[in-house]
Amino acid sequence: MGSLLLNAEDLAKVRLSTSWGPFTETLLSLSALRSRRRSALLDGWAESVRARLGPEMALLYALAPACAPLDLHTVVGPASSIGEALEFLERAPDEQLRRELDFLRPSLERSAPWVRSWVRDLSDGDRRARRELVTRFDDYHQHAVGPYWGAMRRHLEAEAAHRARIMAEGGVDRLLATLHPGVRWRTPVLDIGQSARTPLPGANGDPGLEPPLKVPDGRSLVLVPAVFDLHEPHLLLSSADETLPYVLLYPA
Repeated sequence: MGSLLLNAEDLAKVRLSTSWGPFTETLLSLSALRSRRRSALLDGWAESVRARLGPEMALLYALAPACAPLDLHTVVGPASSIGEALEFLERAPDEQLRRELDFLRPSLERSAPWVRSWVRDLSDGDRRARRELVTRFDDYHQHAVGPYWGAMRRHLEAEAAHRARIMAEGGVDRLLATLHPGVRWRTPVLDIGQSARTPLPGANGDPGLEPPLKVPDGRSLVLVPAVFDLHEPHLLLSSADETLPYVLLYPA
């Protein structure tokens, strides 16, 4: 969620991506697996995946609470294969991962003690805990996303091609204005997620509340479609590397 203030230079840097890679879909699928708001199209997938998973999956479930899923997308970055992504995850700086894990603390109160202990070790930079994280993601991907990745990739490529045609015919203005109901473009402000439903000042006599604005400060904005359920688009931003772009994940 959030709002971006985009000037002409920022709009010139908006670009489309087919996907952020299979790791991002794997991470999103964890939330979809746990969500009660999952689309009916994914019910069969969820039942099949759950039947193949063991109790050790509680470790990954802890990283994907419904209230605030962990942002490992920006920790890993774009990766063309799950192997490349997991290499990035294993080498990611401890401080960067710790910053993300800090957001999970409130949601871990009801987790089993052994899960809380593992997350604490992970936050403290324990290498065994990090290797366990990588192994669990690899195992989960092989069951949940790997068998379907070819079809998912084709769907994402078709989505990117569709958006490219819109931009070619109507420019960035039309692309942003038609991207998703959870995105509102009113020059020069791009509202995303809950911010897109914030009442405008003066609407229906209600002064409304303007969401806080983020300024790209030279970073580009990458629009990334996703197959797995996102209840609304998400704006991702790396706090560790100021050269990385803003990433807008939206449902394909």
